Amino acid sequence: MAAPDTPTDDITLLGAVNGNAYDAVTNPRGLARGGHRQNWAVAMNALAAVAGWVADVTSYLSGLADQVAADAASAAAGSGTESSTSSIRAGTSAQYLSVRRIYDASAFVTLTDASLIAWDMSTAINVEVTLAAAGRTLANPTNKVSGKSGIIVFKQDATGGRSVTTWGSDYVWMGEQPVWPTAANAETIVSYLVRSNGKVLLNFGGSTA
Repeated sequence: MAAPDTPTDDITLLGAVNGNAYDAVTNPRGLARGGHRQNWAVAMNALAAVAGWVADVTSYLSGLADQVAADAASAAAGSGTESSTSSIRAGTSAQYLSVRRIYDASAFVTLTDASLIAWDMSTAINVEVTLAAAGRTLANPTNKVSGKSGIIVFKQDATGGRSVTTWGSDYVWMGEQPVWPTAANAETIVSYLVRSNGKVLLNFGGSTA
């Protein structure tokens, strides 16, 4: 919305109109002594033009105020196309990121325990699984995205002494593999980073017991 053009000539004319005696040379905008015949009509036309301009300016400012309010509300709610939690986890969205969605996407997602534990990377950034037996295998993850990183938490069940002893061929350990706790409900932390060649680098972060 463009600002109304200022009627400069009309404003200048009204500024020159006065109640003194009219004189074609020294006071051509005077209204007294016959000057009204020269100036009244043109002054009224200029006044109407300026009044219309003032009305347009008022409408323009009101529109700006409405736009500012709308923009503020949009910013508060999140404008544009906000990337969803699932899109952030999948790592394929070209939409904008919001803090609330980033935290939502970082929430731990539970993997299903089995003799071969499956992991779809598009569904989570950080994952956890409660082991119910020793000798589990963590399968190669599907839907990997280069540069993605996060945490895997392996939890002992109420018995303890559970472990993952076999790892898919995509995993590369950067240092020692986990020393599995025997205590019930203990947790083991492993961090991961996906490389451009599809390998998933793993690092053992320790156990709670």
